[in-house]
Amino acid sequence: MKLLSDPAIKATGKIREISPIADPTTRTFTVKIALDDPPQEMRLGSTVSVSGSARSAPVISLPPTAVFERDRQPVVWVVDKGSSTVKLRPIKILRNDTDTIVVAEGVNVGDVVVTAGVLKLNEGEKVKLQGAGAK
Repeated sequence: MKLLSDPAIKATGKIREISPIADPTTRTFTVKIALDDPPQEMRLGSTVSVSGSARSAPVISLPPTAVFERDRQPVVWVVDKGSSTVKLRPIKILRNDTDTIVVAEGVNVGDVVVTAGVLKLNEGEKVKLQGAGAK
């Protein structure tokens, strides 16, 4: 981050909090950053320009219709591409957003997950893939 009044004054830091709700007037989100050894000129309330880099693992998002509970554990049906049968797989949910569920563990990139009719399936049942993802 750079001080807007003097871009030569710089500091680094880590995000410590992001407001989950936007300001109703500006539609912006408050972000709080913990600075690493800030310079004296960068006082509380200073206007700064911030740039950053994200270091996170790939994220897998699913529609809420794909996830249900079995024995109080969130699960999904994953399709075995070879046999076109479904297998129940427990997952860990990282975050439950308005229209998507972000998965922390249990689903891998490339897995085919059933997103409709999940409560009507049984382990090992054959399914037929539809849509653009069907191969």
